[in-house]
Amino acid sequence: MLIFRQLSLAHLVADFVMLPDWVAANKRRASALGAHGLIHTATACATVNVGLSPRVLAVIATIALVHVAFDYAKARLSNDGWIAFSVDQGGHLLVVALVSVWLSAADWVGAAQILRVVAASKTLYLYLSAYVAVVFGGGYLVQRVTQSFLSKINVDVAVLKPWLPNAGKYIGWVERFL
Repeated sequence: MLIFRQLSLAHLVADFVMLPDWVAANKRRASALGAHGLIHTATACATVNVGLSPRVLAVIATIALVHVAFDYAKARLSNDGWIAFSVDQGGHLLVVALVSVWLSAADWVGAAQILRVVAASKTLYLYLSAYVAVVFGGGYLVQRVTQSFLSKINVDVAVLKPWLPNAGKYIGWVERFL
């Protein structure tokens, strides 16, 4: 599904490459949210390019509005921690996936067909298996290799920071995930 790849790329570029610091710091203000929505719209239009039609333009505008609404809700309702970030990004990706299926499939029977093909994909399960092995299995390997360092942590520091022995594992998971 080319449109999914195009819209996903547009989302990632708009959210992480083209996001000015002043917009990121002011997502409770209409001006910052408006600028962010325009950045998303322009990036999506540039990425989709030759596939633009009035229907696709309307979908891009809708995605930008929903994106801004999600960001506003996150800014108002959370402390912007990693859980809020993950839920927010998952919501953005879900919206992009749903509109991509809607734009690509003639009807929901077509969408069901796409889901059946994806669910039966040998490549998908190969990549998912490799991903889980690298992210989580790699974490256990690194933990075993660095275990001698953990034994040298001052006991007083370990009491004050009980999460410290697992910090490297979680950082590693995030790094390998990315």
